[in-house]
Amino acid sequence: MEATHIRVQNGNEFDIEDRYDGVLYVFEAGKTSRPVPILAAALFFGLPVDEDGIVQVATDEYGKVRGEPGYIMRRYGWSNIVRERDEDLTSAVDRAKRNAFKWYSELRLAPLSMALREVPLDGKSGDELPPPREEPVDEIPAQAPGRKMKV
Repeated sequence: MEATHIRVQNGNEFDIEDRYDGVLYVFEAGKTSRPVPILAAALFFGLPVDEDGIVQVATDEYGKVRGEPGYIMRRYGWSNIVRERDEDLTSAVDRAKRNAFKWYSELRLAPLSMALREVPLDGKSGDELPPPREEPVDEIPAQAPGRKMKV
């Protein structure tokens, strides 16, 4: 099954904000985000898209997706060179590259696949549930373990 979403873990000390199709996505510092649609992830992280518009998600041996480093660094302005007082250009460029690569390496992308199942409005489908049992098989404990659902 192919990936439909990407989960992003931002290990940096700052939030990353971006927009796709008018929706704001905030990747909070030190947290794992809600799933991001695959097309948004392709835009945010430079994932390759083929001529049919299908996002190509390749994973490494750990099951993680890596975006295009140069693209990510440019998109979020991490490759901008800001010289400090009395700093020569060469050392400013080196410092900017080190910081950008460090920030890039703190991003973790993991592919997800989500599926929805079609349910006809008439209530009939080929995946009918079995009829309910007439009697319980086991006794139900007085206090069932687990969480209570808020309504």
